[in-house]
Amino acid sequence: MTLDGRNLETTQSVTKLWKPDGDEQILVTENPHYKGLKHRRSVFFVDQSYFVIVDEAVGDAKGAVNLNYNLCEGTVNIDKKQNILTSSFKGESNVKLQYFAEKKISLKEKEGWRSIAYRQRVPRTAVSFDVENNFPEAVRYITIVYPVKDAASAPVFKAKFLNKGYDENGVKVEISVNGKKRQLMYHL
Repeated sequence: MTLDGRNLETTQSVTKLWKPDGDEQILVTENPHYKGLKHRRSVFFVDQSYFVIVDEAVGDAKGAVNLNYNLCEGTVNIDKKQNILTSSFKGESNVKLQYFAEKKISLKEKEGWRSIAYRQRVPRTAVSFDVENNFPEAVRYITIVYPVKDAASAPVFKAKFLNKGYDENGVKVEISVNGKKRQLMYHL
């Protein structure tokens, strides 16, 4: 997560919670990326098959909060209306990512590269999901990352926050995968 596309000012990340067991494994980290903007990321690994990532930007810093993702090189289909990325890689290793936010999202394609050798780079899909932060409320995103063999057979997702606003002590979300609802939460 970045602010106005700038480099991070600090990377003093702290692990707030680590629960590596059960049907919902949870990792929560926090980093004061910029003066006036703290980023909390909560990752739920659900049924050892897919991820739900909750990103929360809290503070009085103004500007565009950018949730950035870089994918592998290859074909990635982008649905800007539904905030969906689906890969169409050769073989059976594909993924569907869908983003949900409480505020209006603007999806932007960016220049993306990867490299495994000096001075050799390969283009790859890079995007940012931007929300203007001109309000005192937190900017909050839910991302579902679902590995699939074929993106055409990926399930339909829905997601929403159940806690009405940022809570320093935890988060509670509801997700739906092909109509099957589930609540994910933690308390610090």
